[in-house]
Amino acid sequence: MDPVEPRVAGGAKLITENTVTRVRLPRYEPMSFGLLTTAGLLFIAGIPIETGLLASPWEAGEASLPVALLGGAGMFGWQYRKVQSGLQDLAIDESARIVKLPLTYQRRKPLIVPFSEISGVKLDPVPHRNKYGTRYTYMVTIDLKDGTSQKLTDLNQSRANSLGAWLGEQFGFKISTKDLDAFPDPDSYEDASESP
Repeated sequence: MDPVEPRVAGGAKLITENTVTRVRLPRYEPMSFGLLTTAGLLFIAGIPIETGLLASPWEAGEASLPVALLGGAGMFGWQYRKVQSGLQDLAIDESARIVKLPLTYQRRKPLIVPFSEISGVKLDPVPHRNKYGTRYTYMVTIDLKDGTSQKLTDLNQSRANSLGAWLGEQFGFKISTKDLDAFPDPDSYEDASESP
């Protein structure tokens, strides 16, 4: 069996137009948005059916199913248009030596950063705690010379490493992983009783 090749840029979609490379970094995937909306609407529709508030459960089901499916399709379409618009893309213009950051993570207007203002690319662990323990994802961040940083996306460890290394290569930096080896594999959980 052939070894699996690592994903380029963390598996993000790369779109190249002349000297501009766009990295598609949607905060939320359209399919997830649509399915979650459909499930939520079906759950809400099930409450009056289950409690007998409507005359016939069959008729209520016939009425609520199209509403839930159309609602989910509508949310999918809305998020898909948002992603396809390019507003959530990281645009790297190699000839102008600038980066246009995506409109995610509370950025409401385009932020254009010259390569010369970028001091590094880093990965910060983000703990996600629940009753089973703690799992980690990693925030890919661009550090700027003015001391601020700009969040790009939150990924699992292997995808974050790949995207961080690819971005570092584009900007001429090595990534700072903040001792990622000290954190467990993001696909596994620490025991909740051992968490600090």
